[in-house]
Amino acid sequence: RMIREPSYKLSEKAIEEIRKEIGADSIVYVGLEGLIRAIGLPKEELCMACLNGDYPTPKGEELVKKAESSFGKCSKRMYE
Repeated sequence: RMIREPSYKLSEKAIEEIRKEIGADSIVYVGLEGLIRAIGLPKEELCMACLNGDYPTPKGEELVKKAESSFGKCSKRMYE
């Protein structure tokens, strides 16, 4: 499944380099719940599958399981 929060910490130097590269004033990690609040829609109306691995349809679940079991073994996309 997807990572729900960062599993590593970037150095302050790396963060500063990224900040400058993208022209941002600052960079902070926003957790999934914070992202949902920032979007402003009810959680039930959002598909968060790309962020948390919880696919809302049986076909989505089937595809992600197939992709996980075939990772590195295929040369084409699972849905093709």
